[in-house]
Amino acid sequence: MKKNILIDLDMTITDLHSTFMSIWEKKYPKRKTIKIQDRKHFKITDEYPEKYKDDIKKIINEPSFFKNMIAIENAIECVKYLAKNHEVIICTSPIQTPGCHSAKWDWVLENLGEALAKSMVIVKDKTLIRGDYLIDDNHEISGIYKPSWKQIVYKQGYNSIITENCFCWEMGIDKLLEIIK
Repeated sequence: MKKNILIDLDMTITDLHSTFMSIWEKKYPKRKTIKIQDRKHFKITDEYPEKYKDDIKKIINEPSFFKNMIAIENAIECVKYLAKNHEVIICTSPIQTPGCHSAKWDWVLENLGEALAKSMVIVKDKTLIRGDYLIDDNHEISGIYKPSWKQIVYKQGYNSIITENCFCWEMGIDKLLEIIK
């Protein structure tokens, strides 16, 4: 049976962390870097001392940042495969920076195709969006409604305390298909 699958973009399809770190290391080679597996917080700004937060925001607020994101290995192929057999909607949260919306749309168009770009939803409160499943790295999603979807937590270092309904692309599409039966 065809399912309605919502999939987050940042840190679920795109590797915001690696994209950020490649710029951070070039701009600030003497500053601390954090590997993804060592992250403890959902927001990258929470990983660094207060004195670095403005520098972090400058990188993320660059108009080209979201457009030039690196894809997580196997994500593009798996999302395209899912879209052939299910209703897939990219459901991503905005970051309050000029150009974020259009840059994310451009990325989806270029990497996942026109159909997924046209159906993409950019919304702060994901509980507003109806679906059967939401694949998202944020394991603490809340909003004004009780979600209509069941969450599948996309595994990252900062959400490793979650052990049920977890998935990452390297597990393979068959594992995801088992979960969404």
